[in-house]
Amino acid sequence: MLRWEEGRQRHLRFRLDVHSPTTVATGHPQRTHLGDASACSTWKKSVLLRSFFAEKSAARVIRLYRFLLSANVELCNSAFLHALKACAATAAALPVAKAIHSQVFRLGFCHDVYVCNSLVDMYAKSGCLSEARHLFDDMPTRNIVSWNTMASGYSINGLYNDALQICSLLTTSGLRLDKVGLKIVIPLCGRLQRLRLGQAAHSHVIASGQFSDLDLVAAIMDMYVKCECLDDAARIFNRILVKDVVIWNTMISGFSRFADLEKALELFCRMQKEDVKPSVVTALLALQACAGLAILSAGEAIHGLCIRSGLYLDISVLTLLIDMYSKSGKLKSAYMVFRGIKHKATINSWSAMISGFGRHGHGETGLALFFKMLQRGLYPDRICFVSLLSMCSHAGLVDDGWKCFNYMVHFGVSPSMEHYACVVDLLSRAGHLKEALEFVRRMPFDPDASIWEAIIGGCKIHSDLEMAETLRRHVIDLGPKAKGFYSLLISCYAARGDWNEVMKMRTLMQKRGVEKTQGWSLLEM
Repeated sequence: MLRWEEGRQRHLRFRLDVHSPTTVATGHPQRTHLGDASACSTWKKSVLLRSFFAEKSAARVIRLYRFLLSANVELCNSAFLHALKACAATAAALPVAKAIHSQVFRLGFCHDVYVCNSLVDMYAKSGCLSEARHLFDDMPTRNIVSWNTMASGYSINGLYNDALQICSLLTTSGLRLDKVGLKIVIPLCGRLQRLRLGQAAHSHVIASGQFSDLDLVAAIMDMYVKCECLDDAARIFNRILVKDVVIWNTMISGFSRFADLEKALELFCRMQKEDVKPSVVTALLALQACAGLAILSAGEAIHGLCIRSGLYLDISVLTLLIDMYSKSGKLKSAYMVFRGIKHKATINSWSAMISGFGRHGHGETGLALFFKMLQRGLYPDRICFVSLLSMCSHAGLVDDGWKCFNYMVHFGVSPSMEHYACVVDLLSRAGHLKEALEFVRRMPFDPDASIWEAIIGGCKIHSDLEMAETLRRHVIDLGPKAKGFYSLLISCYAARGDWNEVMKMRTLMQKRGVEKTQGWSLLEM
């Protein structure tokens, strides 16, 4: 009995530390370094193999694989599968993966469909699509996993049409899409707005008896939303008797996408009544709706729900709480949330708070917060500069706005149309209309409707109808995209009392199919 207990204790003392050595289970633990392959007995090799397959860390798997090779341990196809999976999860492991590929070829595993699938997956996840496709085309035999892996590889690298082409070739080769393949194809149909193909995939799901898979159903709903068929998505939603949180999130997201925020919030309330536990995504969608509608009471209720359900720990939720409170007029509450997360705030959190100060006219405070963010070692991104420039525009800080715009290149951010529109708005609001127009002429790309609308907005503020009329020819050809411009120009004519021009502009809007956005107000009781 004593010997058994002693043996058990010795076994428990055995540990494998891949960062330095392997420990040999003896009465007085010895250390054999990984580099010492010659010291490996058959027993040690078997222990190493077991440790290799049990290891979860990708870096340690790769390190152990190298040691197994140096120890002349005979490897099976499972060892290559495990090593390649680790390489696919590690961006810097491509040279190791290529060495494994050579080893696979030398040992004759190049005809093993499972090993080949893993190689295709590794190359695709490493961004080497030409190598992945070449390997895929040269495979002597392919199974359904081979096709799914290649399609997924194209999809994760943004080549959506190529991914769909692979799926099309799959069906012509005599195979049928399985559940994994459908989960690749259906989202692609939504992204590319290929409604007919998406409907065919929907029919296939029903015909193959897979409509009980809620992940597939959620993907179909999302596809219809992205193809602008919200009613079809809603019909599927209403037919599902037992809905999980993903189904609810998909439908709420659909209403938000179509700017029907009231319906999105109503659906969120329904979800709570049905006792479905919200996820982080649910909280984000609900808070976005509250921020868009500026409904403070609902936002505060969701804030309480986030605290009770533990979602309050997620930084994305906290960032949206800052945005919601600032848009609902509660800047102090927004700052209290921000202060509570300052030690772990992301660039998005700082941007939301800066934007909040700008929205409430506290430009100087927002700039001070920006410089404090820089002191913390956080570098502004594209969204942060949009918040910053917009804040300077609303606060009338022209010089500071120019400095912020010029700082962008120092932080590696290339100005986009959105940033240029903010600068034009900054100059136009301040009355520097000629300078704004000259800035537009120097832009590296053609101005869109937002640029012209910013200048026309400045013309309206400073009653410069002459300049507004000179810009008319630039915008008139944009058609429905420039509906804001038409409304602003009509406002300018109406302010001057020129009702003939007002009627001419309205007639022109009708001819060009431009619909005026209806104004609305929201009063929370």
